[in-house]
Amino acid sequence: FFFFFFFFCIIFLFVMSKILLNEEEIIEEWIKENKVYYESYKNDDMKMEMILKKAKRIPKFIDSFKNLLSFELRDSIEIETIPVELCDLVNLKNMMIKNTKIKSIPVEIGNITGLKRLVIRENNLIALPETIKYLKNLKEIEVSETNIREFQEEICSLKRLNVLKMNCNKLYSVPELIGNLELLKELDLSNNDIYNVPNEIGNLKNLTRLNLSDNNITNLPDTIGSLKELTHFLLDNNKLNDLTRSICNLSGSLEKLSISSNLISALPEFIGNLSRLTYLNLDCNEIEFLPDSFFNLFSLEYLYITSNYHLQIDLPLVKKSLLNTDIQSILEE
Repeated sequence: FFFFFFFFCIIFLFVMSKILLNEEEIIEEWIKENKVYYESYKNDDMKMEMILKKAKRIPKFIDSFKNLLSFELRDSIEIETIPVELCDLVNLKNMMIKNTKIKSIPVEIGNITGLKRLVIRENNLIALPETIKYLKNLKEIEVSETNIREFQEEICSLKRLNVLKMNCNKLYSVPELIGNLELLKELDLSNNDIYNVPNEIGNLKNLTRLNLSDNNITNLPDTIGSLKELTHFLLDNNKLNDLTRSICNLSGSLEKLSISSNLISALPEFIGNLSRLTYLNLDCNEIEFLPDSFFNLFSLEYLYITSNYHLQIDLPLVKKSLLNTDIQSILEE
């Protein structure tokens, strides 16, 4: 009996070693076939980073790479689905999925609770899973160049976010709950179909960069004046009729203001309060005159004001008042 038991154990161990060996060979073959960049540090078993380019598939055994901290899938236009097994990589800190044909992300992504950066670009994605709300450690989200139409409120529960980029989608509105993202420093919602900006955006006290260009926005809330850390504000190519006066409250921070290709006929009376402004683009509006305070913009280095066909301006006075400003573009009309 003991002889047969011993013999059986030997056979079992032999078979299992072959199976494990085959698994390793399959993984190695897949790595070579897909030209996978897979980095591990010498003197350390932690497998840190995997980059897949022009891959044809993500195998189910992707969950074998338990210690991955970063996973990037790029330029893999044959891939239409993400396997659930990818979401078993619970140690991931960074995930990028760029230029594929995926339409959805597994709901199991909510299991990767340590994730700090999520980038999903150039895909056919139509929505994020609701389980995104469980990724409480996220500091950066970029979801751009997709088919997403709704700014999902689950994103607004991620209160550690510093960077949120949702440009080049099909968004039509911004939820009031965006005011919950009080640690946000950069917000890019450009190239969408947004028509309104909620008052709650004024709660983003740490915001330094705001890009709302290429939308259908007709007016801005007065709470914009509460963004006292804002340095860059881009509003090009919208449908603004005027610029909220509260923007003049940003005198201690605003350095770049770009509002070209709108329907603005007059600038706020106290725009000259923006003493730190170095760049101002007013091209392609309906501005008729410049307020007296405009000539107090002594820090201005670049002024663009072409294609305002009703503008009455004393060019020599502008040059004399703004000696350090490049206003050559004003002569291009």
